[in-house]
Amino acid sequence: MENLTDDPYVDSNPAWSADGKRLLYNRRIGGFEKIFVVEVGAPQRKTQLTVGAASDLQPVFSIDGKFVYFSSDRGLYGVFNLHRLELATARIERLTDLVGGAFAPIEMPPGKDGAPRLTYSAYYSGTFRLFLLDLADEDVARARAAGEQEPRTSPLAPSRRSVEREKLELLKEGLDEEEVEQRLSDEIAAAADADAEADLAPFAPPLELTIDPENKEPYRRTWKLDRPVMGVGLADNGVVLADFILNWSDLLGDRRIFLRANSYDGFTDTTLGYINLGGRMNWGGVLRDFRDYYVTGDPLGVANRLQRRQRYTSASAFASYPFSRYLRAEGALSYTQSRLSYPQQNLLSPVLTFVQFSDDYPSLTLDLVGDTARYQRFGPFQGHRFRVGVSRLEFVSGDRSGQAITNFHVDYRAYKMVTRRSVLALWLYGIKQDGERGNLYTIGGINQLRGFAFRDFVGENVAVANLEFRFPLVDALRWGYGGISGPIRGTLFISAGSAWFEDELVFDAFDPTAPPERGRAVYDPRIGGLRKFRSRVDGFLVDIHVSAGYAVTLNFLGLPLTWSYAKIWNGQEFGPKRTDFFISYDW
Repeated sequence: MENLTDDPYVDSNPAWSADGKRLLYNRRIGGFEKIFVVEVGAPQRKTQLTVGAASDLQPVFSIDGKFVYFSSDRGLYGVFNLHRLELATARIERLTDLVGGAFAPIEMPPGKDGAPRLTYSAYYSGTFRLFLLDLADEDVARARAAGEQEPRTSPLAPSRRSVEREKLELLKEGLDEEEVEQRLSDEIAAAADADAEADLAPFAPPLELTIDPENKEPYRRTWKLDRPVMGVGLADNGVVLADFILNWSDLLGDRRIFLRANSYDGFTDTTLGYINLGGRMNWGGVLRDFRDYYVTGDPLGVANRLQRRQRYTSASAFASYPFSRYLRAEGALSYTQSRLSYPQQNLLSPVLTFVQFSDDYPSLTLDLVGDTARYQRFGPFQGHRFRVGVSRLEFVSGDRSGQAITNFHVDYRAYKMVTRRSVLALWLYGIKQDGERGNLYTIGGINQLRGFAFRDFVGENVAVANLEFRFPLVDALRWGYGGISGPIRGTLFISAGSAWFEDELVFDAFDPTAPPERGRAVYDPRIGGLRKFRSRVDGFLVDIHVSAGYAVTLNFLGLPLTWSYAKIWNGQEFGPKRTDFFISYDW
């Protein structure tokens, strides 16, 4: 680590030049923030670029290095607005005239007309948002003209509020108001005269603390419990979903221990982990006990639905390395003990039997993860998130000893802002396994595959696609007792998905005369067994499940209460309708 300024001042907001040879920064002198530039490697070679009784913040170079953009409260009303300093002439001009202020300017590539453009942050509608400013715009010309007519400082500016405190002190001393106003006016005029202004004294905080050598001791790691995180949900079949997270972190925050417990319908998923965030590469370890189920019909093929249990207990070590702010690689090495009930078709009987498998296996997982998603209060609204990777399992003991499974998985989510509060969202999810008797996965229900029951479909391989248009309906509901609920948002959706098994010897239920064939199969609860996978029969969709409809979500006490109405598309027309209620956050 190198001290680039090496002075007794409070320095902040550094910004590099394009060639990396100079550094802009803020220095606090007196009660004001001023802009300085220093040559990298020569801290004694500093130049003060702005003076005066005003604060000039967040300086950045222009792309060509000829200008410095910054935010300043100079002006009649003391509002922080964007300014530009021309380095060759020292001329400063104002670029915005906003009552809510403008901050953090960054020059972007020029537009089609060749004029420079800036992005900046400004307060609007209850929060800070990003805006794009074309410097050839008429509003910029008006801001320049207004800036030329206003003083370089203002008693109303945030950095001049000490003047008001000084005024009160003088009045308490017995001076009349006319004398106080004259004295303060003289002080402001003197401060605004840049040519006559001398460098102000270094900033001194009102309270200075020193280290007591007798109490100095080596750092010892201590753990503190963060605020617990709890969540609750409700599936469309009435199953309660619960989530509970505890996090412990050390004083520096770069070592963490976490405990997470999920519960659904009496089944639990418990994870205990440690993560080290001390370097660019993050690493850690996890112990996990995952108890799950999938749903089948009973062996006689009647309407009853039975839960088939599966358990995975594992220990793993993992690492994550970021290539950039938005892209990283993840890897994990695990050892797992699995106990699962696996469906097996008996060709001599229509009854589906289940075989209990007990296996131990090591596995290696490699993932590429990206995330550029940005969020509003209602959820993600722009960007994308993805995870694509591969896992390899080698069974070393148990019923499948000597076998291996390769698992390819992808999870892609994209968000495109249509209006300021409406979003077009896409979710593509899939798992493809290569090997005999792979892990079982379920899809269906809630906001994954609407129009079908929760976990309605099971298979070694799954694929799901969702397209949603999310939009606002009501911003808030105000109740007579003073409470507020909301917002209420609507969703139009199209969902499609399928789950299947590979390399199974099965009959074709739609052609009883055909002999059994080995190939792709699905579990069909109507017959209580496996049959040949058929995407279409006579033009109708069979094992590709499609639905469309709408949903309304009310945020009540932090819970997204969702009512969903869906119709199933059979390839020719929309058929059965299904109305569900569930509590689940948007993906």
